[in-house]
Amino acid sequence: MIRSVNRRATFSALRADGLRVSSGAIRLTFLAPGHPSVSEDPSPAIAFALGQAFGPAVRRNRARRRMRHAFVEAQASTPMGGCFLVVARPEVLRLPYADLVGSFANCLAQIARSSAVGAIK
Repeated sequence: MIRSVNRRATFSALRADGLRVSSGAIRLTFLAPGHPSVSEDPSPAIAFALGQAFGPAVRRNRARRRMRHAFVEAQASTPMGGCFLVVARPEVLRLPYADLVGSFANCLAQIARSSAVGAIK
């Protein structure tokens, strides 16, 4: 189960303290579960930042749905809690779904490697 990020303090903490990784058309910012702004709930929380470059709301909503499902599929191999902020470029809508899942999997693997080394704030 994936939750939504809906607290202003969490967004501010993601911006200030989050670990940023990217792959393809996706940039993912991660805030570890131990951070004071992160809920105690073990399931991940995710937010999407899609600008006007995506076009009308129909396209932005479609991109959010695709990315949410791709994130869930990618996270099945690397489960982790915490908060995630996804910033995507408009080509996300043109990418094959498998490539989108691969981009998320790559980002999650980068986060897992960084957390193993202790690089997460």
